[in-house]
Amino acid sequence: MIFTIIRLTLRIIMYRLILRHHVVDGYHVYLLYDDLGYMLANGIPSKDPVEALNFLKLTSPVKLSRKLLNRANRIHSCKTASYRHANGIVRLFLGEDVRMKFRVRFVKLRLRYIATLRTLRLIPRGKVTTYSELALYTDLKSPRVAAKALAMNPFPLVFPCHRVVRKDGGLGGYLDGREYVNIKAEILRREGVKVVNNMVPKEYIVELY
Repeated sequence: MIFTIIRLTLRIIMYRLILRHHVVDGYHVYLLYDDLGYMLANGIPSKDPVEALNFLKLTSPVKLSRKLLNRANRIHSCKTASYRHANGIVRLFLGEDVRMKFRVRFVKLRLRYIATLRTLRLIPRGKVTTYSELALYTDLKSPRVAAKALAMNPFPLVFPCHRVVRKDGGLGGYLDGREYVNIKAEILRREGVKVVNNMVPKEYIVELY
């Protein structure tokens, strides 16, 4: 029994990382997998491959080795299973209603943060909720803790952290900061949310049940 636990523990620690790079409708998408086929992180689609790779670096829960990054320019076939994921992520980025299952695995993330990220799927497309509401629903200490959980999201778009805003309707941050808040605004607009001067009107803000 003890040896089984040790073996499983080592298996979790020593998984091999696999980087996938796809182009869908002109958008570059980078995905990170383990050797069992679980997605560990996804980047935001971009028409600039350098920016797309930087997005994956931001969302990845593990440091990407130089050896792995040296293979980043290779574009993988559209016949692979990962292309289906990449296509779904681009569709989500474009604001479409995508209903598909992503085989994901959370790494180096607290259980309460994982539960918070899974809660994001309760927010309807075309609506947003607030950091305060999310913290209340998930029993987190404060809106700031909720924002911290979202900043550690390895699967943006799959778990729609862009649908959470401040209590006053301000967009707040995106991808662990305010540098990419314009991307957050654009995704929300594509989903049907009105965004004016980085503010969302109250009629788009919903409570979680």
